[in-house]
Amino acid sequence: MPAASSGHGVVHCTRRFAANFGHLTQYPGTEILSERSGELPLEKPISAYKGDQPYIFVCYAHEDSAIVYPEIQWLHEQGVKIWYDEGISAGRIWRKEIAEAIQGASKFLYYVSKAALASDHCNREVDYALDKAFDVVPVYLEETQLTPELDLALNRVQALHRKNDTSYQQHLLDAVGGVAVVEPQAVESKQKLTMPIFAGLAVLVAGLLTWAGVSFFSNKTDDTQIRSIAVLPLENISGDPDQEYLSDGTTDMLIQELSKIRSLRVTPRQSVLRYRKSEISPAEIAEQLNVDSLLTGTVIEIQGRIRFAVQLYDVASDRNVWTDLYDRDFADILTLQSDIARAVSEQINLELTSTELAALSTSHKVDGDSQRAFMRGSYHLSRMKVDSAMEELKRSVELDPLNADAYAELTRLVHIQMWFDRTPEKLLPVVRQYNERALALNPNHSHAHATNALLMFMVDHQYQQAIDSFSELLNTNPDDHFPILYYSFVLESIGRFELTLRLVNRMLEANPLNAQPYAQQGSVFVRLARYAEASASFDQSESLGYSVPKDRATLAFEQGDKETLALQLGRDVEQWLTESQWLPVMKAYFAYLSGDTSGLKALVQHEEEKNESTWVVRSHYQLLLGDADKALEYYSRALSNREATALVEILGSKGRRSEFPDFYKHPKYEEMLRANRLDSASIAKLTIPPFPF
Repeated sequence: MPAASSGHGVVHCTRRFAANFGHLTQYPGTEILSERSGELPLEKPISAYKGDQPYIFVCYAHEDSAIVYPEIQWLHEQGVKIWYDEGISAGRIWRKEIAEAIQGASKFLYYVSKAALASDHCNREVDYALDKAFDVVPVYLEETQLTPELDLALNRVQALHRKNDTSYQQHLLDAVGGVAVVEPQAVESKQKLTMPIFAGLAVLVAGLLTWAGVSFFSNKTDDTQIRSIAVLPLENISGDPDQEYLSDGTTDMLIQELSKIRSLRVTPRQSVLRYRKSEISPAEIAEQLNVDSLLTGTVIEIQGRIRFAVQLYDVASDRNVWTDLYDRDFADILTLQSDIARAVSEQINLELTSTELAALSTSHKVDGDSQRAFMRGSYHLSRMKVDSAMEELKRSVELDPLNADAYAELTRLVHIQMWFDRTPEKLLPVVRQYNERALALNPNHSHAHATNALLMFMVDHQYQQAIDSFSELLNTNPDDHFPILYYSFVLESIGRFELTLRLVNRMLEANPLNAQPYAQQGSVFVRLARYAEASASFDQSESLGYSVPKDRATLAFEQGDKETLALQLGRDVEQWLTESQWLPVMKAYFAYLSGDTSGLKALVQHEEEKNESTWVVRSHYQLLLGDADKALEYYSRALSNREATALVEILGSKGRRSEFPDFYKHPKYEEMLRANRLDSASIAKLTIPPFPF
């Protein structure tokens, strides 16, 4: 089959391209594709057969390769020998080689589609096969109007229709019955998980892909035992870096939708990001993530339509068991995610409860521009581009005041700022406003509920109510990352370290490559003076891409390690927001540890004159200056003002308690704890419901 039709039909999707290929003597197309996208097309699944045994010749358009390649792979696994355009040798005259391949074939398998009918080269191949009276097996990929001549020629042939034939695979095998068919052979999954760069390139050029979610390849079996899945980052095949946000956003949405199925453990996004464009085999990735299956695919937006190609890889069989194409209006993007989640559950034989079915049926049309702004904002926030994220998220809610996800993301953004900003009290009302709006629009938004419970504890000091809220969230979804993580902050702040570590271990058991739990684990170990274990946890967190400069600095101070503390301060400057209220605090601790009293006093005086520090931060300064009375006064103000970081800091670590006995053994310290119901007796009265795991 000539290059321009089958393997690289994209290059002739317009007639002016097709007209220029007649004189080429080598397999054309690669250079043109590279210029358009920087990527090669979908990797061909097998080598074309070269030998003396019977084989079938496959004729198809490149635009259909995402459908045809899985079919070629499947037929190969059934023992069918196949020649297709992969067999064209560089430097040979392709017309001659195509003719020789057709002449030697036992069957001519013709995948019929609009793209194939528009291909001059496909038409030449079919004409040649019909003229030579070869046995042509047409397979219709979609409803297509044939030309009168072709309709007459194929009228005598029993055609196959993939779209409506429930026994299609068996019928396909029957149709190629003149070819030796043997028992299926185990075929290792060797190709990279970049699968469908497919006809996305063809879609980009000609927009010919028109399927709307019709399943085109499925090996679903009754004994499939998939109970865990990781959604790897979808690949942006547009070649446009400005569309990269689309890859992140749709991956997140798929993870969220699949997480609504309680019987399916879904790896959170923090664990899968490292596998973007990974060269690691599917089996290795699945083993590292401790999952039974992987969902991979590609995404592209063209002229207001969102197009997906997805595939499901099963670890047990080491093969792709399902592939599908989806093409929808961008306004239907949420419904599309739900449809994919339901399709996955069907393929792996999960019976959804009525609650889960309802959760996967609540999607609705969205304002396309608002949704794009939301996805861009989330993309920027994940890269800590705070200003860009804020701009896009505000634009999202302006365009669509009913976008609950955008309000929840705004909550998360301002919440992050609140913990690091010098004047967090100004941001607290904004956090509450955004979060209340998110919950009003979506009462089941788990991330908004988790934020609400955290604020209830840290700011409102409604300790038992917050704990009960977290417990309810855990019972609703025991694997939801954010409620577990936030709950671990709460339990750590009241000194329930063993329970905190249980939550951390829960996150790590489900997702061993999730970096954040390691950081939280290290923080607890610091509080317990288990410094070697803390250091190992921080090492693991950073090896997975989650930097913890403040935690490293705290550990260094606990151990009296000036060199490491200085190193972490340098990392602070580079990796934190430069306006973080904790940066000067760490500098003050370094001056204290170095015995630089004059430097410490100068720094504190400078910060006091700026009058921008929170009461918690000012308490730290007085603690380092040795004024326990003033440190206690400032800390009491922090608690009265409901500063969110006050509860995190109040109990202190063992090392800090021994370093500053005048503060922690001061009578007013216990009085302050009792006044805020944080003394040992009050904390002991808090009821921690059993975890659902």
